[in-house]
Formats: sequence, C-alpha cells, structure tokens
Amino acid sequence: MRKLAAGRLRHVVTLKSFVDYRLKLGDPALVLHPLLPVRSFMVRCAVSPKGRVPVAQVERAVARMVRDGTVAAILARYQ
Repeated sequence: MRKLAAGRLRHVVTLKSFVDYRLKLGDPALVLHPLLPVRSFMVRCAVSPKGRVPVAQVERAVARMVRDGTVAAILARYQ
C-alpha cells in the first residue's frame, strides 16, 4: 500500500477488509479507484500439529462465533 501511495505501483491485490480498515482510519495517502473484486474465498485457521487444541475443537469454536455474531461484531470494528 505504501508503494501504491508513492506512485510506484498502479494496482495492488489485497483483502477488502484491509482496504476497509485503512479507509476507516482515514488514511490520506489512500486514493482509490472503484474496487474490482478478483475472487472471493473462505479462509481457514491454521493449527500447529504440536498444539494442545485439536483442529475439530477450533473449527467448532469458530463456527459457534460465526453463529452467535461474534465474528461479525469483530469485523464491524474494522469496516
């Protein structure tokens, strides 16, 4: 984003949530043309094979947070 703001790049590919957050902060160097969605995708968590928490338990916790609105509330702070 710094290179874009400095005019060293014409385009960047990044997460929409990152752009939304930078816009929310009122970043004066961030001058954008209309966004062009490239692709949507679901993200996943990474869990260390040496961790004490099994993948299934992490997935259940994340699913519960999505259902009860916790994830949406967290993301709303950055939009």
